[in-house]
Amino acid sequence: MSNKVVMRQRKLVVLVSLAVLANAAVAEERVTVTAAKREQTLQDVPISVSVTSQETLQQAHITDIIDLQSVIPSLKVSQANAIGQTNFTIRGFGNGSGNDGIESAVGVFVDGVYRSRTSSAMDDLPEVERIEVLRGPQSTIFGKNVSAGAITIITAKPKFTRDASAEVSLGNFNSQQEKVMVTGPISDALAFRISASNNSRVGYLTNSVTNHDVNDRDRQSVRADFLYEPTKKLSVRVIADYNEINEVCCGTAQLKNGAASAFIAGNLGAVSNPANKFDDKLNFNTD
Repeated sequence: MSNKVVMRQRKLVVLVSLAVLANAAVAEERVTVTAAKREQTLQDVPISVSVTSQETLQQAHITDIIDLQSVIPSLKVSQANAIGQTNFTIRGFGNGSGNDGIESAVGVFVDGVYRSRTSSAMDDLPEVERIEVLRGPQSTIFGKNVSAGAITIITAKPKFTRDASAEVSLGNFNSQQEKVMVTGPISDALAFRISASNNSRVGYLTNSVTNHDVNDRDRQSVRADFLYEPTKKLSVRVIADYNEINEVCCGTAQLKNGAASAFIAGNLGAVSNPANKFDDKLNFNTD
């Protein structure tokens, strides 16, 4: 009889402990978002939103929006023959990316500023606080070109305490990534954040017709951010950034020769041999 009583007491203690842990987990999951153009907790926003924090971006080594699809299941990013022909789809909805003049059905916003062309949205990500991916039509809040959803990037604000960081990454194909950031106060009411980055890599495919590398990486950016807070009720932020992309995209290996291969070979001098699809060579008339 005494053994049964002891077992019941132990079970009660375990249940109480689990309840305490559950309450602590709920308290830690509070995430602040600005999906509705004002700060709210993620649980209070009546919108389907996926939030990616700065910590997740660093751990997954996400450097641009294309990499973001690895942590957002409903987001897909594809490219055609050029960076300007990048297509964003959310939940399978989007528009074609074959025309440089077509604006995306998924809008990209950086600190609330709309990037009207996908090529201007493909820059390497700056110092990011979080990225919010809004699923479904968002025209009521964000205006046009968000019929399938929106990607809003919130960058880190300048700090009123001095801070600096530098990062260097090296990889194969002469891959180099350098980042530097400095932030701090100018006065009691004015702070700044200045950052710069370089991302370069030679192409891992070679066009045998032009003898040029394809699928390389060549991106540079400089960003200056100033925060003015004279009172607790007033905050003014001025941001200027310059980004440059000068890379050749995109190349793919040929898996099968079709009926027109002989005609193409007569004009180009050669076509790719599917039997050697792993030799990292292709035959395009232009890069």
